[in-house]
Amino acid sequence: MAKRPAKPWFDWRENARELAIVIFGVLIALLAQQAVDDWGWKQRVKAAETAIRRELLFDDGPEVYQRVAVHPCAQERLQGIRAAIEADRSRAEVGRLVDGYKVVFVTYDTIAYDGANASQVSTRMTQDELELYTVPYTMLPQMDALNRQEAIDLARLRGFKRAGGPLTQAEESQILSAAEALRNGDNSIYTAAMFALPAIRRIGELDPKRVAFYMDVARSAYGNCIKDAPPDLPNARVAEKS
Repeated sequence: MAKRPAKPWFDWRENARELAIVIFGVLIALLAQQAVDDWGWKQRVKAAETAIRRELLFDDGPEVYQRVAVHPCAQERLQGIRAAIEADRSRAEVGRLVDGYKVVFVTYDTIAYDGANASQVSTRMTQDELELYTVPYTMLPQMDALNRQEAIDLARLRGFKRAGGPLTQAEESQILSAAEALRNGDNSIYTAAMFALPAIRRIGELDPKRVAFYMDVARSAYGNCIKDAPPDLPNARVAEKS
């Protein structure tokens, strides 16, 4: 009886099938991993955007809104201080005017935005999303630095004796210098706010309770001078006081 030929040790069909199964399995694993990674990035982007929106709409936005509203009133008070010095008003009267100039010190935070950049989550956001955040987060660090400088200038403005006779020439120079620095600083903050506030409003609605809180604080300092910021900034500007 004839013997069957032995099965060749190399069966290319069988090996090709096994190779295809392995390749298919690897592709499935890679696709599954990619799907998991994509889902993870989407969740991180969603969390980052939630944090950014809260930072802008609950925290920074209402603070920026207040600075827009306060601007004409602050400028009016600073002008009153200058006029009193130039008219040789008494030490007591100048003191009352200086005490009437108020600045609300806040921090214009960029924590959520910085975190998104540091973790590279921002690279997964769309171009439209990034453009929405770019303008306010470009302005906020400048406003924060100017607000810190205001604390120094305000201390100089108030740093004179409240008792005694007429102001000395040195005291008048100090008050005028500090008032001018505060005027320039407020103008710079207002200019930045005029860009930041419309950009923040395009992201969403400012938290109404926070806006009301900051406006109440402003009115406690400046009374009825404080007006709501126009909804169509920067086309409509807050009225300047003459």
